[in-house]
Amino acid sequence: MKNYFSMSFLEQEIILSKSNVSFDKDFGIVKIPCLVNSEYLGQLLFGVVDQDFNTIIPLFPYENLDRISFINSKNIIMKVHTDWDHLWHVVIKENKTVFRNLPFLDYSHFDHRFIKVRNAFFGSVYSFYDVFLQKLVLPYFHYISDFYYDLENHDLRALAIYFVPYDEHVDNQIITYINSNMEIITPYIDSLQNKEYDSKMEFSTVLSLVKEDMKGHGRV
Repeated sequence: MKNYFSMSFLEQEIILSKSNVSFDKDFGIVKIPCLVNSEYLGQLLFGVVDQDFNTIIPLFPYENLDRISFINSKNIIMKVHTDWDHLWHVVIKENKTVFRNLPFLDYSHFDHRFIKVRNAFFGSVYSFYDVFLQKLVLPYFHYISDFYYDLENHDLRALAIYFVPYDEHVDNQIITYINSNMEIITPYIDSLQNKEYDSKMEFSTVLSLVKEDMKGHGRV
């Protein structure tokens, strides 16, 4: 039996050949047809194992998987369709696997530590989630550009913009830049007032001050 291992589905043990597992770095991807007599009979199942073929992500219907990202040897992010979309942060610990349901609608993989996320409750606003710290590390912005190499400053950076309603046709903008360590690296610029705010200020404070200034224009 050294060439075989087992996984469970609907409380039934399934014996699988190790030769049918495809590895992506530290993780083995399992895709098998369901032979368990159930509503899933004949459907493709998906699961993930470690290098010793221990179960990391139990088998579930493959059609429910939107996508999966192996961030590093201890962290997986996956988006799953059920009654609604779920974003899961799978944390591999020494003796167990922990599943954290994240309150975001969507994500894109950035590097071995960060993912870009779209908020689930405030519409299309974006930030970055740190899988090591298990929290957001930037304020939310309505727009974050792709990262590019800035020749003048010799660093990777991205433009971040927060829109503040000015009137029914125009938004004011709070503009700044972030680096690849997810740090604010330039002052916040209120584009309407052409006014700067220190990058170390809490963004909520900056936003309140900008809105207060805009009241003087009688448009909000």
